[in-house]
Amino acid sequence: MNSIMKSAALQKLCDFLGYDEGKFYFNLLNKKKFGEYSHSKSYRLFKSLYNSGASAKVRDVKKEKDFLNYLIMPPTFLCSADIEKEILNYLEEIYLKNYGESFDTAYLEMSIEQGNQNFLFFLRNYMKDYGIVIHGGDKYYPIYKKYLSSESFEKVFYICRKDQISGVKGKITSVEPHFIANKRAIIIDGKIVSEFFRFPKEANSEMIKPRYFGYYLSKNILVDSDKVQISYIKQVEEELKKLFNLS
Repeated sequence: MNSIMKSAALQKLCDFLGYDEGKFYFNLLNKKKFGEYSHSKSYRLFKSLYNSGASAKVRDVKKEKDFLNYLIMPPTFLCSADIEKEILNYLEEIYLKNYGESFDTAYLEMSIEQGNQNFLFFLRNYMKDYGIVIHGGDKYYPIYKKYLSSESFEKVFYICRKDQISGVKGKITSVEPHFIANKRAIIIDGKIVSEFFRFPKEANSEMIKPRYFGYYLSKNILVDSDKVQISYIKQVEEELKKLFNLS
C-alpha cells in the first residue's frame, strides 16, 4: 500500500510541477541525498519550484543568517490541482516529520509566489481552537471547505475583499477593499501569525507574476505598547479583531 501511495504521490507532483521538478521536490521532501544534480541544475530546479509556489526564499531570523535559503513549502500547493485527500495526507505526514520543526517557535521572513495554499497547511495541522484568515477573494474558500474536516472548517473566520467576490456561497465576511488592500494574513489560536503583502503583476508584462513578501511567526516576541510589553501575535490579533468586528 505504501509503495502504491508513494508512486501516486510522485506522479501527482510530476504532473503538477514537471517531471524533473516533481522528482526533485519528492527527494527534498524525503531529505534524500542526490548526487545526480549539479549545482547549476539544482539552482534551476529550486527556481522552478519557487515559481510554482512549491518553495520559498526564507531567512531564519533566529539563526541570524544574512542570506536567503530555499525551503520547500508544504504539499498543500497541490490542492489547486484537486489532489486526493489520501495522497495529501501521505505527503503532509512526511513533510511534518522532516520539516515540521521549521515552523516550531520560529520567525521566518519569506518571499513566495502563489503562497496562499500554505495557510491551509497551518490550519490542517496546527489549529485547535480557531483560525482567522484574510484573503483577497473567495477563491480558496471551497478549497478550505474540501480539505479541512467539517469540525475544523467551522472554526475558521474567512475574510476577503468585496470587490473580489466571485459568488461562492458560505460563511464569508466580505469587507471594503481598503481594509485588506494587498494584505494576506492568518492567525491561529493566538499562537501563530503569518502576514504577506501581495506585490501585483506588472502591467503589460508576461514575465512578472504576483509575488508575496512577508513572515511567519510562532515564537513569543514581546513588544512595547503603551509602556507595557505584550505579545506581538496578540497585538496583531487584537488589531484584526477590532478592525473586522470579530468576537
